[in-house]
Amino acid sequence: MQDRFLYGSAYPLMPIVDCVEHFKELFKPEVLPKLMWKNAAKVLKLEIPEGN
Repeated sequence: MQDRFLYGSAYPLMPIVDCVEHFKELFKPEVLPKLMWKNAAKVLKLEIPEGN
């Protein structure tokens, strides 16, 4: 499931910092990079730097 999920905030209904903090509480730290940016970069065909 972690490879098929993208982060989305509730902004402007909730401040972005609060959205991210609540989101981080729901998932294991090791999958957060995929959920927060790597999956979106893959969909958008953006280059992911090595080592990330």
